[in-house]
Amino acid sequence: MIPKHWVAKGLTALEENQLSDLKAELLAYQEENFPQKGKDPFSLSDNGPELKRRLQMDKRRDEIKNQKGIRGIAFVATGEMKHFGEKRYLSYSDESKGYRDWNDLKAYIEARGGFLRSAVSGKTDYLICNDPNSDSEKMKKAKELGVMIIDEAAFLKMADEGLTKRGG
Repeated sequence: MIPKHWVAKGLTALEENQLSDLKAELLAYQEENFPQKGKDPFSLSDNGPELKRRLQMDKRRDEIKNQKGIRGIAFVATGEMKHFGEKRYLSYSDESKGYRDWNDLKAYIEARGGFLRSAVSGKTDYLICNDPNSDSEKMKKAKELGVMIIDEAAFLKMADEGLTKRGG
């Protein structure tokens, strides 16, 4: 077993050198072997829950990076799409209160084992957006959380890749 003070020193050194994979492992070891009483249960260290969330997102990205298809991947969509999303209005008199109906996109994603969420969160893997200059709330939140942003063409390629690899 590694002494507790060595773990703390190692975490400091890893923070300075930005070695997130090794740091994530060391944080998990610290939490398992040296539980801290009275601390936020979400936090692995004095660095707080934000670090843990970022490390979890990095780990998740590595898991899905080379995956074929979209099985188990969570998406959110925003903006105009060529193949998906019908514009609907809450009132015929006020088109500014419209919203995008993503039922067709949702069905497409779910048929391939993925998930379509309505809002960007820490559990979002990809935001589908064709406009890289979008100032939508979803785009802002995705950038703030470090969510990967892809356009519709990249999404379709990713989704179809899983079908071709399974023969159909």
